[in-house]
Amino acid sequence: MKNKLIKGIGILALAAVLAVSGGNGLTTTVFAETVSGGNTGEETPGGGNTGEETPGGGDEIPDEGGTDTPSVTERLSAPDGLAWDGWKPAWKAVAGAKDYWVVINKGEETVYDYVESKVNAEEILQQIVSWGDGSYTFKVMALKESLDEYSEADSDWSAVSAAKVYAKPTKKLGTTVGWWDKETPGLFRWNSVGDNAVYDIILYYYKADGTKTFAETIQGVSSTHLQLSDYINKYGKFRYYAMIRALSGDITVVLDGDVGEPSEIYDAASNSGSSTGGSISNSTGSAVVFPDSSVPVSNATATKAKVSSELSAVNAAAGVKNGERLQMEMHGFVGESMKKFVDETVDSAGAKLGYILDITLNVMGSNGAPVRTASELNSPIAITVAAPDNVDGNTYDFAVLRVHEGVATILPDEDNDPATVTFSSDSFSVYAVIYGEKGSFDNIKAAAIKDKVPKTGDALPIVIPSLATVLLAAMAVMFGKKELFRKKN
Repeated sequence: MKNKLIKGIGILALAAVLAVSGGNGLTTTVFAETVSGGNTGEETPGGGNTGEETPGGGDEIPDEGGTDTPSVTERLSAPDGLAWDGWKPAWKAVAGAKDYWVVINKGEETVYDYVESKVNAEEILQQIVSWGDGSYTFKVMALKESLDEYSEADSDWSAVSAAKVYAKPTKKLGTTVGWWDKETPGLFRWNSVGDNAVYDIILYYYKADGTKTFAETIQGVSSTHLQLSDYINKYGKFRYYAMIRALSGDITVVLDGDVGEPSEIYDAASNSGSSTGGSISNSTGSAVVFPDSSVPVSNATATKAKVSSELSAVNAAAGVKNGERLQMEMHGFVGESMKKFVDETVDSAGAKLGYILDITLNVMGSNGAPVRTASELNSPIAITVAAPDNVDGNTYDFAVLRVHEGVATILPDEDNDPATVTFSSDSFSVYAVIYGEKGSFDNIKAAAIKDKVPKTGDALPIVIPSLATVLLAAMAVMFGKKELFRKKN
């Protein structure tokens, strides 16, 4: 009985030791073996357990010449064997590593950092092409888990790799033009640019209310035609257009082509190659873009345009990330209900309509295809467009009517050039350039000094309260001629 009791006490003591050691995450070696002499109930050298307190009594842990030393959590080795595999960073695997954190530098500047398992070689190459000429190095850290950020507790950083120099190719693939086959409904064709290129088809459609919507990008098509009926059926019987981009098989030798001009409209409801409500003209982009535009403009209208704000300000407003770039896209086609609303709004204000633009600000990925649409920005950016044809800016004043998410807002012309109209906006939808007699928009200009550009949907300053907004859903005009214009005496 005593023997069982003593063994029980020994087990409890062992559990206590383990509990203490486990509480701080340290590991302690414990010997379960007891000294000879047994538990006889009598006092013996080395001390059995007699029920009386004796020096050295109880189940002892023998000293075998060492001490219990807590071990430290083991760190992974720093990666080594760093080398460039083409333009992909490579290194020797580290035992126990689940993933790797990679940092790429161009000269002394860090231009890219990522988790290795989440980025492929093509993305890295596209990024380097976008960063341009220079000397590139990288370093790596081994991770115990695949995380979205590194932990320096996992391993040390590797040494820095040897430098690899990138020089941008001078050759670039041509721009591809696409068109709808007139004989076969839903069949889209485009010209070949050679050089073993493949093609991305970027598909858009207009909803019944005239809202333009990005459908999807169909990637890596090796032929020069594709039947799009299945894609069209997925989204509905709307009006569609597409843009094409030729992609290089090796962008270290020849660069990807630019995104081509938008095709003409394909009306899926009637299976016709052009819209019954109008078509998109394929004018050359360079002819209708001011040369000093900070952002490339894909312009399917005859109206010359540019982004006037500095590129850094536009990128910040749109939240552009590393490897992304912006492209402004312009069309002159809107749905019938939108056109009717714009006409009625302009007419009720006593102004005249110059032309209508549907403007989209696309964020393009490293492969040149849109990844998202920046429909609302963090801050306004300035856009400049040509004044309407046959309207003398020395005789008339201009303004811009913006319709965004059911709200119409009047924006003033911010420049003094009679041949252009400059306006600032933080949201991108449908715009109408309007004009009236000299002095007609002075109230709006005065208001703009106080609150230059209201956020989308906000009322304009109190100076012109009744003309501030128009609810598109109700199709109600909420301002009159007298309130909008200040006539000369």
